[in-house]
Amino acid sequence: MEHLPRLMKSFGRKSVTKGGPPEFFEVIIAHFLGVDHVGHTYGPHTKYMTEKLNQMDEALSIILDSLDDSPTHECQVAFIFGDHGMTEGGNHGGGSPEETNAALFAHFSPGCGDMSISKDIDGSEGGIRSEEAFRTVNQIDLVPTISFLLGLPIPYANLGGVIPSLLPPHTKAEKIMPIIAAMLALNAAQVWRYLAVYSDTANKLPALDELNEVLLDAVAVYKSALAAEDGAEDSISYREACAKFKLFLDEATGLGKRVWTHFNTFGMIVGAVIVFLSLIFGLPLWYHNSDRQLHIHSYTGSQYFQVAITLILMIFQCVLLTFSNSYINQEIKVIQFSLAIICIMIAGRGAGAGATNTAINPSAAPSDISLLLLLPFCSRISELLISGHGLDPSIRLHFAHSVLCFLPCMSSLAFLRWDLYRRGYSLSKKHALLDCAALFFLALSWIERRSPNPERNGFLCCRIALALLCIGSFLMYLEERVSAHWNRILVNKVVTGVSKLLSFVIAVTGPSTAASSCIFLLSVWVILHVTGKSGLKEVPDNVVAALWRLVIRFTYFATGHACSFNGLQYSAAFIATSEFYFGTAGLSLFLNTFGWEILGIILVVTASALTKRHSVWTWFCFYQLLESFGACVSVSLMRRHLMVWAIFAPRFVWASIFLFLNSLARIMTSNLF
Repeated sequence: MEHLPRLMKSFGRKSVTKGGPPEFFEVIIAHFLGVDHVGHTYGPHTKYMTEKLNQMDEALSIILDSLDDSPTHECQVAFIFGDHGMTEGGNHGGGSPEETNAALFAHFSPGCGDMSISKDIDGSEGGIRSEEAFRTVNQIDLVPTISFLLGLPIPYANLGGVIPSLLPPHTKAEKIMPIIAAMLALNAAQVWRYLAVYSDTANKLPALDELNEVLLDAVAVYKSALAAEDGAEDSISYREACAKFKLFLDEATGLGKRVWTHFNTFGMIVGAVIVFLSLIFGLPLWYHNSDRQLHIHSYTGSQYFQVAITLILMIFQCVLLTFSNSYINQEIKVIQFSLAIICIMIAGRGAGAGATNTAINPSAAPSDISLLLLLPFCSRISELLISGHGLDPSIRLHFAHSVLCFLPCMSSLAFLRWDLYRRGYSLSKKHALLDCAALFFLALSWIERRSPNPERNGFLCCRIALALLCIGSFLMYLEERVSAHWNRILVNKVVTGVSKLLSFVIAVTGPSTAASSCIFLLSVWVILHVTGKSGLKEVPDNVVAALWRLVIRFTYFATGHACSFNGLQYSAAFIATSEFYFGTAGLSLFLNTFGWEILGIILVVTASALTKRHSVWTWFCFYQLLESFGACVSVSLMRRHLMVWAIFAPRFVWASIFLFLNSLARIMTSNLF
């Protein structure tokens, strides 16, 4: 509000501000958010809305008074409109008339001339359909209209039709008709070119031939008007051409609505029903850990509280969250909150029970249970101190990119890898050496990238690291381990495979991931250490599965990822080369985006198999199925929402990919359970 007077002084003329250079504006865009915010918070029929509308009246007075006082040789116009409507509850995003209809008010300065001349064109020469096209104004119609007013080309992908009644005459009445006809002809040519190119290169558009006939008819009438003798500029031919061009533009807009805003409602319902049935039949409560016979699993009275609270939190995170774009954008906060509540709940209950059970069962000591408090603590540390994932370390903007941060973390990872081999948790010594060497060359490549010398890009060291990991993966595939203990074979293979996969993920995500990996492995150790104790089997399996899911999903978001296409870290395609290679770039981007989910699935499956708590894996898959169902329903209901393509649809795509990875793992590991 305070900037409006100064801006209006510089609108269409130079204005010197105190202590600053002269200002000159041809276009001023003022976006007032207050009305929308008040509507969402209090509704449209409250004293707060009245106060906000009065404030908007003051702003409009400043704008309109400035236009009225502008020089008579200048044409200035103000368009006042809303981008959407509002329901009685103060919301929007649906398909009701209250939400999709918005007012448009145009105010012209005296220098624009007699606007009644332009308003005289109503399309009556083209029939009822043409008249309706002239009376209907879509928001996209402002694009070509403003383009003509500014003397700019119409944007290539525009589908709107110019609004003749908003075009100032700037000339005598008898000369305006050819000008408007020419504008509509240019507009029609631009729209047809876009539709024709789209139909040839992307998806074949239906009824394009019929639309072409309408355009050819309009062109024929326009040519007839151009061929008329001088003095016939305002002839019926020009008016008829305007009517037919406007009719073409209206039908082109209708074609776009049918093609690009069409939703298969029946298919959505069928898909949601299929996912819902899978959800019902996959409910883990129907299965017992050992014989998987159909009966309700029995819980003790003390377990019901943990089960109930965890289910409430997971239903909110997996289902209810998907119906709010604000919650989706802040999903990491919801995960942190849920993780903290569950850990505090278990630790608090364990501390109370530990005093009486420690003498009988030392493994149930409260100190073990208190380790769970490390999970929310680690998540907070990760959020506060680690950033810059997916970014080049040469920018030197993040502490996690410094040698003081990633070098100790990489050394810790290498030490841990060697210690696991020394303790017998590895297939062979060569795998541990290859993994440690790969971590060394990755760290060296990041050090080189931080060098001010642009030729030291770290590509060679990164390629060596990736080559070592590929060689190790190939040797692991060829190697057969013979042992009488299947669980020892499973542990060795998992540790070796996870080490290599984690190194790949670190390579494609950048130096910040070194610290994130240390925190992730610490969280994994806490879950394994606490829930693996025999005295702690009183912690229900659904709670254990929730801990796994929350830690894995937090790591995904904490490493700079998001459930949206604009959150993809495309820098992963260029970690070892400045050239783009489709195959390697796609694989790198996939590991960068979904590597943490794959790592988590492997760890959950292995832990469930070794501890013989098979329903932990079942609950883990159930939560993902629950999330997919929620995303399926939400994207169907929100299909007309303003943010459907930016938030709800990508969230559904990500949930579907996560479900695919879970289902694939469930099929591949079915022999373990």
